[in-house]
Amino acid sequence: PPPPPSPAHPTPPPPHHPTPPRQHTPPLPRPPAPRPPATPIHDPPPPPPVYTPCMQRLKRMLPRHDMPRPRSGRRLGFTIVELLVCIGVVAVLIDLLIPTLGTSKRKAKIVGSQLTAHQCSLLLDMYLTDYREVYPIASSDTATAVTPGEASRLWYQPLVLAGYADSVAQIDPDSIKAGKATYRMSIALAYDDALMIPGNTVAPWPQVISPVRRHEVRYPDSKGSVYQYFVVGGDPQGFWCCLPVAPTGAVAMCDNSVRSGPWTAFVRESDPPVENAIGLPVYTTWAGRVGRDIWP
Repeated sequence: PPPPPSPAHPTPPPPHHPTPPRQHTPPLPRPPAPRPPATPIHDPPPPPPVYTPCMQRLKRMLPRHDMPRPRSGRRLGFTIVELLVCIGVVAVLIDLLIPTLGTSKRKAKIVGSQLTAHQCSLLLDMYLTDYREVYPIASSDTATAVTPGEASRLWYQPLVLAGYADSVAQIDPDSIKAGKATYRMSIALAYDDALMIPGNTVAPWPQVISPVRRHEVRYPDSKGSVYQYFVVGGDPQGFWCCLPVAPTGAVAMCDNSVRSGPWTAFVRESDPPVENAIGLPVYTTWAGRVGRDIWP
């Protein structure tokens, strides 16, 4: 057929809009594939421990690690009641121990005094062996006559001069604290026994010494030779004779044995009262060299 006739006014074509170019987006990288876990290499298990019966008992006594522990929020420590109970127990123990410690200290002091008295007795025995068995005679003034009181108070001087000791402190260690000699020799070993009889006594202070030999002592196991005149560190401390509250002192006998006790232990109730300072225990024994300070 013939084409249609063209219109007088042709229709314009639609406007052309160009399409923007498409941007290229690179692809996202893929995460790496997970690796299979490596197989750990373990050491061979240790052999089970071998417990002896003693170790088994010890293991049962020790705390276990799998035991439940206290909570972290709980406060650990003593309560006031527990603290008071502990203080009370400690106070009771101290109350029980203090008397024991005091008794031990007193006993140690008595033993030390006995050792010192025994040492004095041994030195005196050596002096008697070397000097015709005559008990030492000492005086503070060589121009005057020797009195029994000075011989008793300064009995250690002949021993020091003879070389048996270097000083009185070596014979009597307590003299350092007391500032004087604390052991004395019995006046009965430097005085006439005829003047130490009840009713016939004479005070020994102004009298002249009467030397006494060792074999003239009738009862060497019962007559004291050196005694503790002043007790240092005792309970109480002070003169051994003759106070109402008497400390325990040491007394060395003429046979080198040692006794200890208060001065009342060396006095009998049947003894006559002290007369002209005669009759004091050990110091001025009744009957002198033939008397006794202890009785069987």
